Amino acid sequence: MSNDIKKYIKYVKKIISIHSKDKKEFIQLLTQKIIEFSNEHDSCSYQDIVDEFGSPNEVAGSYIETLNSDEIIKKLNK
Repeated sequence: MSNDIKKYIKYVKKIISIHSKDKKEFIQLLTQKIIEFSNEHDSCSYQDIVDEFGSPNEVAGSYIETLNSDEIIKKLNK
């Protein structure tokens, strides 16, 4: 896995401060999709990842939007 992919995933994880099984599965799926994308492109930069998947803030925000408010509160209280 390239440093650009690691950097991108690290930022997404940092933004999603909730620790849960769902987050872990989301990060694994996202990582897999980014690796597949990078394998299809010879020189995949950090900017290429952002252009394809969105900024880490956007990706984290879309994940958090899928959670309902009760789930968020419950997970933040842990």
